[in-house]
Amino acid sequence: MKRRLLLTGLALILTAGLFYLGYTIVRSSLAETLDEAEKIVLAEENVESVQESFYYHGNETVHSVYAGLSDGSEEWFFLKQGSIAVRLPAEESISSAEAEDIVLDRFNIQNVRSIKPGLENGTPLYEVTFEDDDTLYYYYLSMENGDYIKRYSIQKQG
Repeated sequence: MKRRLLLTGLALILTAGLFYLGYTIVRSSLAETLDEAEKIVLAEENVESVQESFYYHGNETVHSVYAGLSDGSEEWFFLKQGSIAVRLPAEESISSAEAEDIVLDRFNIQNVRSIKPGLENGTPLYEVTFEDDDTLYYYYLSMENGDYIKRYSIQKQG
């Protein structure tokens, strides 16, 4: 009986260790690709600093980088396959706070789970995630003007 408990305990520890190792490998790979995206943006002539960077996986993988420019302005850079696909000056886009307000008002909810910038079909967008009535919603709106792009939902089980 003691032997069985010991073997079960060791198996659980080994399983937990393998899950942790897998998670760490995936996270470090993601961090490396974000670092590479930031380096690409920083290599641009007028870019002085990177404020934030994001990973988005819609129709394809996109890295979004929010950067400060030498003239004091800020700009969004959207990278696909290691190169800049779209640039969007911050002054020509809505902020994530504005995107949050649009969704809060439109759906009469109290909070959102996350807001992630991305790019689909050449259009800069925000993916806003929120829960309501045991349903998880993904709502996409244009970064340029806040217009609706698409949405989908997943009903929670249980």
